Amino acid sequence: QKNHKFLLQVFNEFLQIKKNSVLLLVGEGELQEETKEQAKKLGIERNVKFLGLRKDIPNLLMSMDAFVMTSFHEGLPVVGVEAQTSGLPLVLSDHITKEVKFSEDVKYVALEAPAKEWAQEIDNMLSEVWD
Repeated sequence: QKNHKFLLQVFNEFLQIKKNSVLLLVGEGELQEETKEQAKKLGIERNVKFLGLRKDIPNLLMSMDAFVMTSFHEGLPVVGVEAQTSGLPLVLSDHITKEVKFSEDVKYVALEAPAKEWAQEIDNMLSEVWD
């Protein structure tokens, strides 16, 4: 559902734009080991942090520059609301409900778009918000 495989592809492309970036993955799931292996295959394992289950989500959100969800489907993702209230720009899959958007700093990208396009949209969003 969360589409981590594609998220890692997007992040790999984003690293071509912003070389010192770090991807924080919070939570646990049955595909975690497979996701770690993919990060190794892409050669980005040093830039991907698997944080596991956490209780300090507000603190983590405050340490981020952007929030990205490449999900195949979501109901109303509470974490998207939390990220917006933390002041983060969001780049979301167009398969995520539009009801989650309550700020101008949310961009929907077609899930079918190439990873490189996603990476550019993230960079554009960061430029608009942080510059």
